Amino acid sequence: LGDGLEVVEEKMIYGVETNTTFLECVPKSQQTSVRWMVQHHPAQHGKELKGEARFVHLERGILIHQLERGDAGLYSCLAEELSFSHPIARYSLHVIEQQHIATL
Repeated sequence: LGDGLEVVEEKMIYGVETNTTFLECVPKSQQTSVRWMVQHHPAQHGKELKGEARFVHLERGILIHQLERGDAGLYSCLAEELSFSHPIARYSLHVIEQQHIATL
């Protein structure tokens, strides 16, 4: 594919609707900036996560508040240093509906 994302293991993450989920991303260098991308459907291009109130960028990852079903998708953490970008982590986030938890 040429995007380099295939070299990082994709981890399955399950979160419960309306709860908070944390996705970890720790670059090896402190000079590295981190960028988060999300792809909600395989047929769509990924979009950068920025400026959204429920998504809090932290030093060691991203915190997603008040999970919604629409948050499900493939999340990629990209390290950017100089003019290079490479993936650090990939998460396939699945959101479990709140009503399914209530019936367990």
